[in-house]
Amino acid sequence: MKRKSNRKVLGDLRKMNIQNIKENYQRILLEPFPVETRKIVELVKNKNYKAIVIYPADRKSGPHERQLNILRQFASKKYLCFYCEISSGRDLIKELEKNLFIINNDLYLLPFIRSKYVITMVSHSTQMIFADLLPNKLVWYDVFNRKYLLLKENLKILKYADIVSYANQQFKKYVRLGENAIFLPQEKSEIVGIFEKRINNNYLWWKIYANINPADEIAVMTSTFFDFNGEDFYSGGAERYLVDLAELFSKKNLILNVYQKGNFPWVRRYKDIDVISLFIDNPQQIGFNRSFYEQIEGRTLLNIYSAYFEAYPQVAHPNIGISHGVAWDNPINYFSSGNKFWETNLRFIESAKLCDQLVSVDTNTANWFQTINYEISRNIKVIPNYVDLKQFTPRKNYDKKSEKIVIIYPRRLYKPRGFYLVLEILDDILVNYSNVEFHFVGKGLNSDTKHLLKKREKWGDRIKWYTLPPKKMAMAYQNSDIALIPTINSEGTSLSCLEAMACGNAVIATRVGGLTDLIIDQYNGLLIDPKPQALKEGIIDLLENKEKLIDFKKRSVEVAKAFSKENWIKKWEKLIDHHLKGGFSKKQKGRLVEVYLEKLPPNILGLGKLINTLLSRGDLIYIYVKNFELSKNLSFGRIQWLDWNTEKYSIPDFIIADEMIAKEINSKIDLTINSTWLKKFTHSPQKYYPQLGIKTKISRS
Repeated sequence: MKRKSNRKVLGDLRKMNIQNIKENYQRILLEPFPVETRKIVELVKNKNYKAIVIYPADRKSGPHERQLNILRQFASKKYLCFYCEISSGRDLIKELEKNLFIINNDLYLLPFIRSKYVITMVSHSTQMIFADLLPNKLVWYDVFNRKYLLLKENLKILKYADIVSYANQQFKKYVRLGENAIFLPQEKSEIVGIFEKRINNNYLWWKIYANINPADEIAVMTSTFFDFNGEDFYSGGAERYLVDLAELFSKKNLILNVYQKGNFPWVRRYKDIDVISLFIDNPQQIGFNRSFYEQIEGRTLLNIYSAYFEAYPQVAHPNIGISHGVAWDNPINYFSSGNKFWETNLRFIESAKLCDQLVSVDTNTANWFQTINYEISRNIKVIPNYVDLKQFTPRKNYDKKSEKIVIIYPRRLYKPRGFYLVLEILDDILVNYSNVEFHFVGKGLNSDTKHLLKKREKWGDRIKWYTLPPKKMAMAYQNSDIALIPTINSEGTSLSCLEAMACGNAVIATRVGGLTDLIIDQYNGLLIDPKPQALKEGIIDLLENKEKLIDFKKRSVEVAKAFSKENWIKKWEKLIDHHLKGGFSKKQKGRLVEVYLEKLPPNILGLGKLINTLLSRGDLIYIYVKNFELSKNLSFGRIQWLDWNTEKYSIPDFIIADEMIAKEINSKIDLTINSTWLKKFTHSPQKYYPQLGIKTKISRS
């Protein structure tokens, strides 16, 4: 009886200990990086590696020489390895050998590693507490102790593990046998080769080589650049702003990548920008803000929050926040008390405090903050939006009277942009002015665009709706006379407004946000209240007064010159130089490699060797398989499995196609492969490097 009681006491103590470990792990994942984590980041951020292997601390009886020796072999093959233990006498982190680090307390490793895809080697159930907090992992259960193996908790790991290795043939009957069980005796010398063969032979595991290393890059966090599935590019003002910002950094030999919210871990290349999904399994436990923080803190040269309030509650340094206008002037705003005002606007105010520098595209944001917090306003630099005066120019004879008048609405088709204001007055204008056409140029949801389709059914060719890429938008403005910018809320200094002005359009804009910085009422356009009647009266005013219309057109072109892209570039360059202080090194961007297959080959080993070779050299891989049921969980980081008809937003650097599908590819193929080629490549990969256009040196992944 007494013996049973002692067991119960020991069991209770063990449960308490496990609970304490879990609480410590959870706590550190909610806080800013402690100095210990920052030290780890600083030591490893510039390491060249193929994949990451972790052995969490064995709090039961570690350390173990066997697992350390296994990691030693992986480190020698360019894997980044962490052997963790709990010791009061050791330093926090020590590089035992090249790429092999001893970590004293894995607690401090967790925040740095959680966003990565890692090989997690365990030998005891307590290590699964750490492993369970890693959303992207390959679990490797190494069985080397019979006493450990027979514990109930450890037997469960056999069912959970992706790969099982065992040190003694005596363990064979206990181990779940199959293609993923590996006999690794103590004296086994070539472990890595055996392991890599298993990885190459299972396409679900190729993700371990696909981690993204943001070291020495510029990282931007935004809400959306693409939609949450990475399919549809949002060609709005904020997105075009980032594209131009990326070009500016590129001229300084710096890489800018965008991080945004997403439904799964996708990556898409838009021109030279990698757009990376901040996918999270459980938004209640970790927000997008925290996910971005963990992926880039301590590694990047500069972090940009676009919009700036994405910096709340945890901000990475150094940083710049961008306000694209007061985005919180919501139509439902009504504050019955001062407390309600502060509660509603807490995020917007606190985020501004977190930014090292705040850039505003208009004076409206700066003035709003000056009434709320004077110190914040002093940290705001106003850099107005801009227009490329070489691209956006008036048409010939734009300032001459014309019988036909085209009114353009050049923006997203939804309520905040004034879409419904235009729809409400459209019929009255078309009834009374037979020489008028309306052109809607922009995208929208079906729930919004269905109303436009009804209007088009009624009026036929007098209403046109189309979309254009940013490079061709000048054509739309050049064919127009009056531009409508009837914003209801959430507006900065509208790029559409500036582009319309530069192309010689008379602008009718609401007095919302930063539009008052662009339009001088009755000089280069009309500033109106955000109401249908005011919009209708403004349009009629210009239709009835042709001289005023022509005067506004001419003056629009003149005013637009004050917002040239050249001025914008100069101001941003000065700001960048101040923050970076010239202390950066050039980093080579990985290639975009597209791989086209009719189907997955029966023997996938050669294909796996090819894909993982490319991944290990820092390339971004798009895989298209024509006859294949696509699953989103196949994609992670730099390996992306795409639908055959996925829209492309960047020209690939290298195209590989199997010979069965090559004729269907419309682009130039750099390498045609078949089963024979893959078999030869598996045996002598370096011999075929010239065909792949790769160098022997491994780049940072």
